Amino acid sequence: MKTISKLLFLIFLSIMSCAIFSAITEKEIQDNEATYRDNCIQISKKYPTPEYYRSKNPDGSYFVYDSQPELSMGMHQIDEICAEQLNQAGIKFVRLTLYWDIMVNDPITYTNIWHDYERIFEKYNLIPLVVVHKNPSNFNFENKEEAYKAFADFMFDMVSEFKSIRYWQLWNEMDVYATDIFGAQKIPLEEIGKNYVKMLKLTYPKIKEANPDAIVILGPPIHPEFIENVYKAGGKDYFDIVSMHTYDFPIRWAFIQRGLQARSYMNKYGDANKPLWNTEFGLEAGRYWDTFGKIPDSDPLGFFDRAQRDQIGECVSINSILGLYNKIFIYAYIGEPEARKKEISERVTFAEGDSIQNYGFSVVREDRSPRPSLVWIIDNQPNKKNKPSRKVKVKIGKINKEVTLFTDYPTRVK
Repeated sequence: MKTISKLLFLIFLSIMSCAIFSAITEKEIQDNEATYRDNCIQISKKYPTPEYYRSKNPDGSYFVYDSQPELSMGMHQIDEICAEQLNQAGIKFVRLTLYWDIMVNDPITYTNIWHDYERIFEKYNLIPLVVVHKNPSNFNFENKEEAYKAFADFMFDMVSEFKSIRYWQLWNEMDVYATDIFGAQKIPLEEIGKNYVKMLKLTYPKIKEANPDAIVILGPPIHPEFIENVYKAGGKDYFDIVSMHTYDFPIRWAFIQRGLQARSYMNKYGDANKPLWNTEFGLEAGRYWDTFGKIPDSDPLGFFDRAQRDQIGECVSINSILGLYNKIFIYAYIGEPEARKKEISERVTFAEGDSIQNYGFSVVREDRSPRPSLVWIIDNQPNKKNKPSRKVKVKIGKINKEVTLFTDYPTRVK
């Protein structure tokens, strides 16, 4: 009965979406929605949400993670205004970027900024996931081996310095761009995966040495195939959590399909017990333009406000039912438009108080007032149903015991 209810709910959402997004051809809608429904059915049958996830530590112990799906938020910097709004929304996991090149070039200022962030995390009971990327200018693809060694040492220093931060994500969309030290846009995806694993094998032990309680998240790719390449290159034992990024219009198509692909690769290489996180999903006006070649003629700002609210809300609802991802991070609290800024600016007559910035990924406007997507989260409190702790029977090899799990951090089991 539970599975039937899930599928009826998903089919209802699909029918509603067909009515709303009728600007593309009817056949395209039917093809995409058929694939979407099929993927949802596969997830509900083949990948049901387990009681817990687990990853093995170098000392032989296990991290056991609570499996309740949780909504989280991505951002590039944080202040008390942001923290207060996240508290109102019931969101406690936040994803921020620590830039390697900035820390090298201005270590005193940047270190102080991050210690200020730590104080905000503690004051507002927020849990940071820190993604580290952007190599200094003296490193590139030609001296990549030196870069991997330097990055491993750098991560040892960062994890040692910021002891209160336990979740560390290594690089960002490195299969496509953001850096060339792994070979993005230079060599085949499989070779990029091999280089990334070389970095992992140097960096993972350094992180665990600096803080045995640290948790390493795989750098999020755009292409799910990159995850298979990491496994094929022998990277399985050098990260604790798998991650993905998913963008599309409507959002749910990539959200479901790429997550299912990622889970399939994890299952194929005997790693299905680890958590899978989606550390970026969201919507900007440029995505709509790329799909339809224009933006709506009537009330474009209102259209995108509603589209962002409805599509983010749909993904949150789907994930709460299917449990495809353990954590999902909206991109972003503040996120500028990344595509079609020129075209949108030429087509839109901005009303007073409006600007191109309000057509980006942000869930708040320039004055920090919430857009409808953030209002929806505050009103609906999607994380409220989660129990902050619960007892679960854990069976791993010879381990067979009742363990208390928490949504904040994994429980170590020996």
